[in-house]
Formats: sequence, structure tokens, C-alpha cells
Amino acid sequence: MVTKKDIKKAIKETLQSTEFPQTVVMKLLNSYVNSGERLLTTLNDSLTEKNYDKMQRVFHDLKSTSLTLHFEAIAKMAAIAEIKALNEESYDYEELRNHFENHFRKLKAYLK
Repeated sequence: MVTKKDIKKAIKETLQSTEFPQTVVMKLLNSYVNSGERLLTTLNDSLTEKNYDKMQRVFHDLKSTSLTLHFEAIAKMAAIAEIKALNEESYDYEELRNHFENHFRKLKAYLK
């Protein structure tokens, strides 16, 4: 579960690694939240359809953007799910979706 401490750490690491001004990083984080919410809608559809290809693409996108913004735990979970979906393996995708929803909800609240 993402905490305020995790969010602050990710922001600090993103600021240090990119050398972008804080205003730019905050815009990137808001874009990440908006993109994440759209990806979760797609993930919900793919879970209903049992469309592993679509699931894999969602997890790939979540992994990449989360890693870029230093949300390593989210990126790691998405990477595992991406491989599972790629191989069409059973996995608790719905629990993972709930975890991602919680992550984006908390991040969005923090950014307000």
C-alpha cells in the first residue's frame, strides 16, 4: 500500500534524477494519475473480456511509467503481472487492480 512517505520519496527521487523543476514533476505526476485512471478502465475491460493481450499492454504501460517516476513497488507488481498475462497464466489480477486503484487514489489525494 502506498503511503505519503512513499509518495514524497518518489517525488524527491524524480526531482533528483531528472533535474526538472518541481512544477514540471508535479505536472508529470498529475499526468501519471490521469493516465493510470484510464489504464485501470482498460484493465477492467480486459479482465471482463479475459483479454490477456490487453492486460499485458496495460501492465507494461503501468510498469514503465511507474518506474520512470520512482514508484518501484508498483512497477515491480506490474512487471510480474505483465509476464503472467503474456503467458496467459492465472493470477489474482483483480486484487492487483484494486491495489493499483488504491495507489492512484492516494496519489491523486496527495497532489490536491
